[in-house]
Parts: sequence; C-alpha cells; structure tokens
Amino acid sequence: MKRIVIDGTVGSGKTTLIKGYSLKGISSPNQEVKTYPCLANLGYNTIGEAIRGTIAHFRENGKEPYELINGKRIASQGYIDYVIDLSVKQFHAAKPNQTTFYDRGIPYLELHAKFFGEKVPKKYYEYCKKYRYDNPVFVVSPIPTLNLENPLPGDEKIKIYTWKMREDEHQKTMEIYKNFGYEVVEVPIMHENMITNINMRLDFIKKYLKL
Repeated sequence: MKRIVIDGTVGSGKTTLIKGYSLKGISSPNQEVKTYPCLANLGYNTIGEAIRGTIAHFRENGKEPYELINGKRIASQGYIDYVIDLSVKQFHAAKPNQTTFYDRGIPYLELHAKFFGEKVPKKYYEYCKKYRYDNPVFVVSPIPTLNLENPLPGDEKIKIYTWKMREDEHQKTMEIYKNFGYEVVEVPIMHENMITNINMRLDFIKKYLKL
C-alpha cells in the first residue's frame, strides 16, 4: 500500500492529472465537463480534494463554507476543523496492495487556513505526524498561461490569484512538506501543448515511482 500526494497551487493542473477534469470554466450543472488523460483512468485509486469535499458538505447542509466581507475572506465556523478531519478519513481510504494518489495532503491545510487568516488547530500538527504519506510528494508547477486574476465562469468568487500569489504558494507548498520531512519532487511544465504536457507529466510521475 502506497499513499502518494500530488499537490500544487491553483492553476497547476494537479486535479486534471489525478481525476482527468477541471471545473474551471463550467458555468452550469448541465455543461459538459472536458476530460483528459489521468491517473484515475490508468486504474489507480485516486482520492479527491478534501477542500472541495468540505465545500460540498457545507452547501448540502444549507451553509456557505466562507464569504467575502470587506474584501477579506472569512471561513465559516467549523470549516477548518471539518476539512482537516475529512483529510484524515481520506488518508484511511487507501486500498491494500495498491498505489493511491491524493489530491493534496494534510500538511497543505496550514496554507489553506492562512488563506482565511486563521490558525490551524493543535490536532493538525498531531495528524501531520501520525498520518504519514509515502515519499515522494509531487508538487506541480503552476501554468503561467492560465489567468486566474478574475473568477472564471463557475469558479468561486474568492478564487482570485495573481501570478505572484500562485508562485508564492507553490514555493510555500514545497517548503511545508519539506518541513515535515518529506522528499519533495517538483513536476515542471513539460510542453506548451496541454494534452502533451499532461501525458509527459503522467509519464514523469509513473517513471519516478517505477509504476
């Protein structure tokens, strides 16, 4: 059993690598979602992002997970706790005798909490020590041609990132995993063509893991 994290800032293509789709640009539930080559289609066990799962949970229960107040992003009560606990549940969803790929790991959630100006609870540090993923952690480089300075159709209104913000988060993501003692492997942009880039990144990851 192996647990492998693929992490990265917004607009890096990590979810596309894992699940084969991106929700960016989807403006309605009836709009067709484009699919791409991915680890899930190659038969690996893949676990979706806990952040997205937490957002869905809150909204299914009639609550907004966060809001924008006077230009500041404010997380709803219980949001940070829920996303941390959900990440632990996902950790245990790995399948025996298989490689499971995770869309982000528990350590990243400190950066997510800071996004809202909050501190992570004590249990976060306990969980980071107790629930260890396997080496290496892959951190995917952000794609500079993707402009996220304005919300795309169907995107969260708070999901606005300048290129500097994305570069900064990319570096901080690598640092936080290194600080917890992980081997970190950066997955660069490998081709200007999107599909070719995805396939080359998938080959890079599989070859590194000898899959």
